[in-house]
Amino acid sequence: MSGNCKKQTSGKLCGHSIPSNMGSQNQPTLADWVNDYLAHFGTCYQAQTQWWGDRTLTWDAALERAWLSLRANGKMHPHQCQPSRKLAEGLNVSRQDGKQAQQFKTFAELHHWIESVTARVKGLGEITAYDVAQRLGMWLNLAPDLVYLHGGHG
Repeated sequence: MSGNCKKQTSGKLCGHSIPSNMGSQNQPTLADWVNDYLAHFGTCYQAQTQWWGDRTLTWDAALERAWLSLRANGKMHPHQCQPSRKLAEGLNVSRQDGKQAQQFKTFAELHHWIESVTARVKGLGEITAYDVAQRLGMWLNLAPDLVYLHGGHG
């Protein structure tokens, strides 16, 4: 799986270069960053929502797609390149839990469950937990209602 990964470089987001039109002389404000992001990447997640949220998939197929982290082009999502060898183990643990889609009413419930799975698989961490929950949330039509920040590992 990790063969599909390429080293992610800074200055890239959703496959696009981050523009440098914010002057270096003035410290950009949060509003500057948000406006710049929306101007350049506002529709970036629409294609991801179509892929991860594909309602033609069964719950089990959605679990597999979310955990294995392969994008529509067949390449590994860059967040999961490092822990890629452990993703199938995360999928197996989540299947063993026997959870069903209708058990999740909020993104927080879903995220909590995925965190419990990653906690049981050495080598998986906060980023994988959030990314898998976000992908499954797209399939379940559950969005976060809090901002999730992490500086964690795979």
